Amino acid sequence: MHAAAAAARAVQAAPTTSCLRRVHRRSTARSPHGQWWTAVPTDETSEALAILFANDGVRRALVATLELSVERCIERYHDEGMKEPLERWLATTLGDNLAANAGDASPFTPSGMLGKVLRETSSSHDAVAAALGAELKRRFKSRHRTLRDGHVCVTWRGKHTSLSTRSMAITLDISAALAQDEDDFAATMERIRAVDTR
Repeated sequence: MHAAAAAARAVQAAPTTSCLRRVHRRSTARSPHGQWWTAVPTDETSEALAILFANDGVRRALVATLELSVERCIERYHDEGMKEPLERWLATTLGDNLAANAGDASPFTPSGMLGKVLRETSSSHDAVAAALGAELKRRFKSRHRTLRDGHVCVTWRGKHTSLSTRSMAITLDISAALAQDEDDFAATMERIRAVDTR
């Protein structure tokens, strides 16, 4: 419900062209994954995502949407009794529930929340969903390794998962870990290292 409320507050004015250029340069300089929004290789998609992430309100709503997307992905894994390792499931399925044809279009689903964020923009739902899904998969590959090497217990709904050490000395929820942007995740890891008592 909190995530849905965040999405509902996300309608703000589009930024100026000069603002877009500044954000584009900052994102390119600090992101270890490069210009991830070009995962869908069209100028229209690149411009649409640059606009979305240049807007602080929309960015916050998208973070809430990504968090719900990860949450529902793992929920499906457990509900359907998947036999494959959770790591493989996430690496191949994360973000798929953001697509417009992902099923229930309720405002409280990942697809519905993304649709609400995009409702007053000219961005293509399918293009944005594909780019965000690709980014979630990339984040998982990179951040899973970082968390594992840092001996952080990756949790889901307060319980340890098969993604990391079972020691609960230092924990981080998988949904929050993947939804955070690069700066916030780096800050989270700095705090974790500061309290590491190993």
